[in-house]
Amino acid sequence: EQTWRGGSVAKRLAESSRSMLGGSSKTVREEAGKGMVLVSRFTTPVLRDGTDVPVPTFSSPGFNTPFGVAEFLPNLVSQLLTEYASKSPNMTEQEETALKNRVEGVLYYFIHSCRLGQSSSVAGFMENSIPLLLTVQEDGDKEFVYVGTMALELIATSLRQVAVAERVCQSAENVLNQSSSWRVRLAAVNLLRELGHSFALESVLKDKIVSLLDKSMGDTVPEVRQAACLSLAGLLRTMPETVVKDLIARAPKPRRRGAKAKQADKTEEEKATALVNRHAKVLAVAAAVLSCPTSLPDWMADAVTALSSLIDEEPMIRTSITKTVGDFRKSHQDVWDEVRATWADDQLRLVQEMSGFQSYFS
Repeated sequence: EQTWRGGSVAKRLAESSRSMLGGSSKTVREEAGKGMVLVSRFTTPVLRDGTDVPVPTFSSPGFNTPFGVAEFLPNLVSQLLTEYASKSPNMTEQEETALKNRVEGVLYYFIHSCRLGQSSSVAGFMENSIPLLLTVQEDGDKEFVYVGTMALELIATSLRQVAVAERVCQSAENVLNQSSSWRVRLAAVNLLRELGHSFALESVLKDKIVSLLDKSMGDTVPEVRQAACLSLAGLLRTMPETVVKDLIARAPKPRRRGAKAKQADKTEEEKATALVNRHAKVLAVAAAVLSCPTSLPDWMADAVTALSSLIDEEPMIRTSITKTVGDFRKSHQDVWDEVRATWADDQLRLVQEMSGFQSYFS
């Protein structure tokens, strides 16, 4: 790379890789993506004398290369996103396959940038590429979707620059707010979860991610709500206890007699909204309970009994409660003697009635 031949070799590699990104062979597409990474490595500024080079963006003149990598990839990503998101139902099978092959070539570019330890070389491309990587998650081709999932996970776990991670987080937030596909929103939630674990020591970014996951527990689709709950539970152990107690304080009160009869006066849309809001409150408490799978903080008894007291609920909410309480009992079998010694009899009775007999292997 540092010899006089490096430039000409990189230029030839860039031209060849660009023409093969949408090849009909998966192996060719993968190697083309890897070739583009090597070109990016050759043309991207590096650290010198311990001085941090600013993270490159599309508007940074110094990041433009003589091989057109910085101009070629953003334009291609924008074009592919437009074509893929607005593809016609009348598109022939060959046309759809050709489009997906080109998208997959770009996915391999990001996969190998992370695998080869060159995530900083493509940092400037990631922000505007996240919508495309998330959009492919609604495709019916499982193998194609898996490649997109792999790219998203590698990006989230390989990023090192906080500034780039913040922009990726912003892109994921935009997708959460705008996408009508629940699978795309689910992928955005999973991306935020991995990003949160990768930057657990960056309080500002982590707080932002926790806030987005909290908001996603109010999504209209149960799968997205449940994924947000589990993702939030994994991050709560790194958050202040005040955040956990705020979630527990949202626990809905048990229904009064005749409450379901009053629901009959509401429209179907109002019933659906009320169900989502109540489920979101239950999931907030569930996230707090699941955040401590083996320990017994002071607030655990209040959180578990708040869920156990919710008896007359809709099946979806009832399932979430039963599963959460059951998981609590199974994960705390080793400290159950401590639970019996410190919890009140009424609290123990509620948990027993909700979960029944549980063993570690049940």
